[in-house]
Order: sequence, then C-alpha cells, then structure tokens
Amino acid sequence: MGTWEMIILVVVILNFILLRKYRRKIIKKNGAFSSWPAVGMLPDLLKRLESIHDSGTEFLMQNGGTFEIEGPWLANMDFLATCDPVNVQYILAKKFANYPKGPEFRDIFEEHLGDGILNADSDSWRKQRKMFQSLILGQTKFELFVAKAMHKNIVHALIPVLDHVHETRTQDRTIWEKDFAKYELNDTNNE
Repeated sequence: MGTWEMIILVVVILNFILLRKYRRKIIKKNGAFSSWPAVGMLPDLLKRLESIHDSGTEFLMQNGGTFEIEGPWLANMDFLATCDPVNVQYILAKKFANYPKGPEFRDIFEEHLGDGILNADSDSWRKQRKMFQSLILGQTKFELFVAKAMHKNIVHALIPVLDHVHETRTQDRTIWEKDFAKYELNDTNNE
C-alpha cells in the first residue's frame, strides 16, 4: 500500500471514530434522536418508523414537550414538534397569524380539506373560526350531546374497564384498547 492510500485510510478511520463519538455525545444530550451531518435526524426517524408515535412521545417527554426536528440540510425539512397544550393553544388560537400554513400546504391538502378551517389562513381562518364558534359553542343542543356522550362513555366504558382491571389486577393494554374502541363505535351509532 502506498503512502497516500495509508493517509486516506487513517483519515477515514479517524473520521469514523470522531463521528461515532459525536453521535454518542448528541444522543446523551438529546435523548433518542441524533442529528447527523447532511441528513439530520432522518436516519433515526426512519429506524423508528414502526413505533414512531411511541418513540416521538417518549422523546418529547424527555425534552420538555417541544423539540425542533432537523431534516436533511438541502431539503429544508426542519420542523417543530410539540405536545405542550400551552404551545398548541398559542399556535392554533392566540397567535395563529404568526404561523401561516402557506400556499404549499394549501395546494397539498386542498383536495381533501377544501377551503375549510383546517386549510385556511389569516382573515379566512378568523371568519371561519368565528362562524364555527357561533354555530357550535354556546349551543345548548351541542353541549347536551357532549355531556350525554361523555356520561355514557364514562358509565358504560371507563368504569367497567377500571372495575375489571381492579378485580383481575391485569394491566393489559389490548383489553383497554378493545373495550374503548367497542364503546367508541357504539357511541356514534346509537346517538
């Protein structure tokens, strides 16, 4: 092997070692996801694609409920993930105008969402929100429906499941999911 090949081999090995140390340091700092040069957090997201919701929830809990996810450098795919109710209310209600969806979002979702409130920005959103609030909120029929549905779900779904768990001392998530799904479907069909 020549001198240049040895130098290149040493440089490649050193880069591999440094990259591995950098990755471990980032994982300790950020928790589950690490940010790679050029590709961002995409490899870790793809690796956890099968359980992305569980991984994302755990990761957000470790990082205070809000975190910026870095995508590939050239793709402009950085985005903010949050599960903090205060942040969600701030973004969706208080300062909605500061977070426009933009024409790209509208073009992508127009076929499915039309010009509805979920696809609207600024003045259109304000008008639709005001109309929605006047139609739904403050209407006694709607409030009675919600109260009746919640009472029915608590009495017929939650309490029996909690009693069953208390009696059998089992904490099998599949039982909970099956029971709640059954009552959820029945609730919409019986009203």
